[in-house]
Amino acid sequence: MTEDLATILQTNRLAQVGVHTSGLMHELHNLFTGMLLLTQRLQARASESDPEWAALTAATQRARELLNERLGFLREDEAHRLDLAGPMETALRWVQMHPRFVPMGFLLQLPTPPLWVKGSHTLLVQLCSNLLQNACEALPDGGSIVFSARREGEQAVLTVRDNGAGIPEAQQASLFLPLSSGKAEGRGLGLFVCATICHSLGGSISYTQAGGSAFQVRLPVAS
Repeated sequence: MTEDLATILQTNRLAQVGVHTSGLMHELHNLFTGMLLLTQRLQARASESDPEWAALTAATQRARELLNERLGFLREDEAHRLDLAGPMETALRWVQMHPRFVPMGFLLQLPTPPLWVKGSHTLLVQLCSNLLQNACEALPDGGSIVFSARREGEQAVLTVRDNGAGIPEAQQASLFLPLSSGKAEGRGLGLFVCATICHSLGGSISYTQAGGSAFQVRLPVAS
């Protein structure tokens, strides 16, 4: 198969994935809207405050917002100016609540003074969550993760670094390509989604390996 033919087939496959995904997101958005209403009603009927009900309501709300933001992204809705620390803190909380979370050391280094970027809070949370979850999965027996952001000139630089074994060199060239995964249970979309979000915000994402893995996101600083 020639490279041009392979590219055409991959493009067609991605187009089909995009059509099915947008339709699926629309249906899931409607389902989560109903689930959120039911959850809020059940929580209101509870005789006392229950943290598990609150967590369930928050999770359902986040799922609905995430789908809403993704649908808005497909419609090219305008992004907003926001402090990068907010999505970073939210993403870390969500990853630590993940049922497959393995206890490990997290070092969160928030930017000071506040680092402003133009984007969607929910999409930036998804970006950060995907990168953090990726780092967690690279440390099945535990380890340490540094989650940081800083300003370099007119760019906000967000980094997720772990002290795992790193990614084999043979897989590095296709890290951000869709439907490509080195994990047995992977779908090959997580890092592709991260790259898509970065590019939609005028930024970029890269990978380096030195004593572990480091994913670095660069976004324009908002004035």
